[in-house]
Amino acid sequence: MKIVLLLGFIFLNNVVCTDVNTVYICDSRTGKRYHYTADCKGLNNCQHKVLKTTLEIAKSRGKTLCGFED
Repeated sequence: MKIVLLLGFIFLNNVVCTDVNTVYICDSRTGKRYHYTADCKGLNNCQHKVLKTTLEIAKSRGKTLCGFED
């Protein structure tokens, strides 16, 4: 029984946790924000490709968190 509970906990922990290191940015010269979800309202105006990247890279490019996600 303990093994079943342990496996259940491990499974739920992996399903519920999201990767906070993955962010989305608009691939334009004027884009200033990063987004935690690809369907954020802040990306609706993106006329270019939406890129999936890491938080570290987005910050190194001078991006800040989108106001809709704050």
